[in-house]
Amino acid sequence: DAFVALPGGIGTVEEIVEVMTWGQLGHHRKPIVFANVNGFWNRFAAMLTHMREDGFIHTGNLVKPMFIDEVAEVVPAILLSADEARVDRGTKAIIDRL
Repeated sequence: DAFVALPGGIGTVEEIVEVMTWGQLGHHRKPIVFANVNGFWNRFAAMLTHMREDGFIHTGNLVKPMFIDEVAEVVPAILLSADEARVDRGTKAIIDRL
């Protein structure tokens, strides 16, 4: 139902970037969440902002990862995202995301 990246190494970065690429290409609309424990992903978030501002993330409306500082807030953020999608795009969009 969602993709969650915990702090990690090169493999973690490779996997989550692949998921973001799939989102940019429209292959899924599932939430992408970075568990930003102790600010681990802050520099990565800054790089994504830089890439978006320079036009390299051309479908920024599709690739909007969430950076959640508290692990306990990851699941609630995913659920809230699903609720917002249900309101914004209707039930069919939710089913399509599955």
